[in-house]
Amino acid sequence: MTRDAICGRCGKAVRTYLPGDWCPMCRALERDHTAAVHPCPICGTSFRSPGGTVAYCSPECRDTPRVCALEGCDKLTTGQNRRACPMHRQRLRSFGSYDRPVRPPKVLPEPEIRDTACIECDRQFVGRLVCSGACRKARRNRLERAARPPQPKQARTCPHCGRAFETTNPRQRHCTTKCGNRAAHSRRRAIEAGAYVEDVWRSKVYERDGYTCQLCHKPAKMAAEVPHPKAPTLDHIIPLAAGGTHEYANVQLAHFICNSIKSAGAGQLRLDIGAVA
Repeated sequence: MTRDAICGRCGKAVRTYLPGDWCPMCRALERDHTAAVHPCPICGTSFRSPGGTVAYCSPECRDTPRVCALEGCDKLTTGQNRRACPMHRQRLRSFGSYDRPVRPPKVLPEPEIRDTACIECDRQFVGRLVCSGACRKARRNRLERAARPPQPKQARTCPHCGRAFETTNPRQRHCTTKCGNRAAHSRRRAIEAGAYVEDVWRSKVYERDGYTCQLCHKPAKMAAEVPHPKAPTLDHIIPLAAGGTHEYANVQLAHFICNSIKSAGAGQLRLDIGAVA
C-alpha cells in the first residue's frame, strides 16, 4: 500500500510503497556511490546522476517548458527531448537531420505545341488537342458517353400527345421537352388552384372522346399544334377557377378555339367554328 512520507535524506515529500523513508533518487544514489555530479540545466543545482542517465534534478525541472535550442526557432519544447521542439524532432526522425531538406525543383516536360486543328470543331489554332474550354468539356463528355455500356431502346407512348417514341433513358416519360413542360404546366395550374390532381394522359382522353371536340362535336386536327384553331387541347368541364378537379371525370377534348371561347365566358365574341379552315 502506498503512503505519504518525507525523505530522510533530501527532505522531499514522496509517495512510496517501499519500506524506509527515502525517495527513489536517494535510493539510487545509495546504490551507486560513484555517480557523477551534474548541474541541473534548469535551476543550476548540482546533483548526482545514477549511471549518468538523469539529466534533471527533479520532475519539476524536467517538465519545465524551454525554448528550442536550435538557431532561429522560438517554439517551446515538450516531452523528454528538451533540446528540440516537436517540428525539429519530426525532421530528425524523417530526414535524419534538424535542417529542412533541399529538394530539387520538379521539372515538367515541355508541352508539344504545334499548328493543328481542334479535334472537336476543326478550327485551326496553335496548341495540342482542343482550342477552348468548351471543346475540352465536349470532348470529355463524348468520351464518357462512349465509355458507358450501351442501353437498349425502349418503346413508349407520350402521355401528353400520344406519339410513340423510343428512348434509352428509363426515366423519360414524354417524347420531347416541350410535351414534358406542357404536362408539368397543367399539373402546376391545378395544384396552384388547390384542386385534386390525377395523372391524366391526354392520349387516353383523346381516344376516349373519339378525337372529337366535345364542345362543337367536330373532329379535331390531331397533327395540328397550338395556336392552330382546331388543335386538340384538354378542357376542364368545371374550370379549375370554379373548383373543378384535374382528373379524367372532369376533362374532355376540345378545339383550341372552342376552349378559348368557353373560358372567355358570356358576353364575349363568338366565332363561327364552321368557318374556320
